Amino acid sequence: MRKFILPCVLALITPVPAGAQEGSNIALTEYPGPTCIKPQQPVPPGKSPGTLASGTEMRNYMLHLEAFNKQIAVVNEKMAVFNDCLKTYVDNGNADMRRIKQRLDAAIAAANAP
Repeated sequence: MRKFILPCVLALITPVPAGAQEGSNIALTEYPGPTCIKPQQPVPPGKSPGTLASGTEMRNYMLHLEAFNKQIAVVNEKMAVFNDCLKTYVDNGNADMRRIKQRLDAAIAAANAP
């Protein structure tokens, strides 16, 4: 019982580190968010011109459609990079949580040791 009370008393009289939130042992205001940049979707071309459209209107539409398809290909490549970045962020966060859990378990084991 004595091993439990002393850490509790010390926790009550120990000042909270600057920048740390109450109830946290991390000296940050919050856990950092991901730095991954999500690509913006391009704006699709308007509706296809009708069957009575002039050749110029149809050519312009086809040019816009071709440009849109190229932009989509670039967005797809950037989305793969974005997804890899988010996976790394989540994997790193899970590793952080495992390390914190290990430290907590070690602290409890040390407190309960004879």
